[in-house]
Amino acid sequence: MELHRTPEISRFFGIVIRMFAEPAGPHHRPHFHAYYQGDVVVVAFDTIEVLGGCLPRRQSRMSHAIHRVTGFRIVGRYTLTVEFDDGVSRRIDFEPVLHGELFGPLRDRNLFDKVKIDPEIHTLVWPNGADFDPATLHDWPEVEEQIGSMARRWAKPNGGAG
Repeated sequence: MELHRTPEISRFFGIVIRMFAEPAGPHHRPHFHAYYQGDVVVVAFDTIEVLGGCLPRRQSRMSHAIHRVTGFRIVGRYTLTVEFDDGVSRRIDFEPVLHGELFGPLRDRNLFDKVKIDPEIHTLVWPNGADFDPATLHDWPEVEEQIGSMARRWAKPNGGAG
């Protein structure tokens, strides 16, 4: 079987993530390959199911939950109620993080209110390219302070526009 190699999409802690196109290949579903030293694991995107192979125990335990945004409502100025596939709902005030080149333009209410759910990556997206990892949105109460701190740095003259 011929493999058509696509670019490396991520590298962290020595783990390399690559996607492959396998015309008439054995997996027949969207998946990625994760490599660590001489080991490889093949993982399906849709279910995060291991299709084959394995990584050493320490590397295979480095995972976090995958969340998908299923709905949202604009409930106030720069504030959304965001709903997730596991039934969790979060009310998020984005105003404190609207700084810098990417998020600063969202202070324009007309732009902020054009938020949509991207049907492919299942998260909130704006027309200017701004988005948030759905896991970050899901865990907002735990990460809000850290994101706010980063946004304050973006607001400084040498830390970005905004």
